[in-house]
Amino acid sequence: MIIGSDDFYDLFEFYKKVNEKNGNKLNLSSYKVDTDVAEGEKNIAYSLKEDVIEEIIEDLEELKAITKDLKSVDTSQAIDEIVSDYQFKSNLVKLIGIYGHLSAQFEDFYDFHVEFLKSLPEMTKEDSERI
Repeated sequence: MIIGSDDFYDLFEFYKKVNEKNGNKLNLSSYKVDTDVAEGEKNIAYSLKEDVIEEIIEDLEELKAITKDLKSVDTSQAIDEIVSDYQFKSNLVKLIGIYGHLSAQFEDFYDFHVEFLKSLPEMTKEDSERI
């Protein structure tokens, strides 16, 4: 079972609908603002859909392509021959970049989810007893 881009868009729609029911307490088009910018520059606003979800999807697609390329590596060769292959090295460098970017994007997703949870009304005692 693999999660696809539709699943991420479904998550976004879920957050969007619940946020609307909750009075739009979170601004999904600028859920996070980076104020650490150069003097005279505007703050950077991050969109949940464009700057997190779509970035994750793009990175996962690139990861899939690199994985496909790595399957063509002839691992029966001596290690010196494997590591001297330009495509092999290039893909390993790309992987470290993708892993770092995915890590940052999922951390942003996590941070958003924490704020989403904080924005929800607290459960009543009756609700908590049902859990």
